[in-house]
Amino acid sequence: MKILTSLVIFCLSAVALSSNATIIWDESINGSSEGMPMLNLQMGANEILGSTRWIGDDIDPFIYTEANRYVLSLQEGYSIKSITAEIFNSVLDSQESLESLWATTFWSLQDFTYDFKWYEYTRIGEPSPYASFSNLPLNGFNHFLLNQAAGLSISGPFDLSWDYRVTIEVVNSVPEPSSLWLVLFALAVIFGHKYQLRNVSALCKIF
Repeated sequence: MKILTSLVIFCLSAVALSSNATIIWDESINGSSEGMPMLNLQMGANEILGSTRWIGDDIDPFIYTEANRYVLSLQEGYSIKSITAEIFNSVLDSQESLESLWATTFWSLQDFTYDFKWYEYTRIGEPSPYASFSNLPLNGFNHFLLNQAAGLSISGPFDLSWDYRVTIEVVNSVPEPSSLWLVLFALAVIFGHKYQLRNVSALCKIF
């Protein structure tokens, strides 16, 4: 009985752990991504946290731009199931307001043949994407390039910055029983065990 109880506790713990994301890169801790760091994707949700700054004017719209590029390493037998990019804490220092402009970010995922596997446009100042494309789930390659670009319709000098969070969900290419099914199986075993004990007890009383 103790073994069965431990099994249920283990399965419930697996469910809880599966809902937590692993931060594989945090710019505030790991530094800038301009050097194109290589990140090893782990099973479950992988998070990349960072920020971007873009400074320009009418003469040179690219006085300063911060590149955000990552090489993602995917283990054999794993697949990329989904990717989401979120933009928040956007700040624009300009004569115009961010709400009146067309400011977007463009996140893309390519293999090393430069074939687009996923991309997503998101308006800066709005949390949800307005256009996206994907060939996910994705496997068969070991490395991918994750890159961010941006576009801004503005006249005059500007200083634009924003924070971002990219979440990459990785799963086994060969499906495994989910944690929920493990819990249900363990409960079925426990109830079946109790039912057998009850029947044995009833038979003992009869004889």
